[in-house]
Amino acid sequence: MIIGSVSCDRPVTYAGYKVSAQALVIATPSGTPVSGVPINASYEGKALPESVTDKNGIAQFDFVAANVGENDLIVTQGIGAPDSKTLRIVVQEQKRATIYRMTRYPFELHIGQTCEFAVFVADQQTLKPIAGREVRWRLNDFEIGVSFTGEDGRATVQWLATGIIMGIVEVWAYVFSQTDTAKESAQVNVVRSPILE
Repeated sequence: MIIGSVSCDRPVTYAGYKVSAQALVIATPSGTPVSGVPINASYEGKALPESVTDKNGIAQFDFVAANVGENDLIVTQGIGAPDSKTLRIVVQEQKRATIYRMTRYPFELHIGQTCEFAVFVADQQTLKPIAGREVRWRLNDFEIGVSFTGEDGRATVQWLATGIIMGIVEVWAYVFSQTDTAKESAQVNVVRSPILE
């Protein structure tokens, strides 16, 4: 058996962000996934907790990309013939960002309906959209979601009106940088469903 591949959700990320990586272990020459195999990994020369492959042959590793630069995630198999794979992670500085627009649809919603909030995030100096930045969404001091910007700088979250809160509701979006925080809010009006009247 060999480590067939190593991948992660954020090969290009920002300092302080969590990265989730997966190693796929397969039998040779059939290529079928192998479960129950202990896999070791290290990032920036530091060992990560051992992971065991699941029924799909996947071993999962989560870590925080702390230092700016290009760093290697090295995954090794310690059973039988030593096998290893390396994945380069590019970690960028969290430059100051701005939220230049926030939208929501619909503005008025009934209990049981969902509203989509969206923000557009850009570099504060160049005003170019920033991809991969984390956006944290809050309502009344409770976090309702975390999402990441796409290539167009847009990030979204869905919020379901459960009826616990009625009337005007304000949702805030936050983008944290090393030196400051960009934030913006949008309001929606939660009303009773006509069926409940």
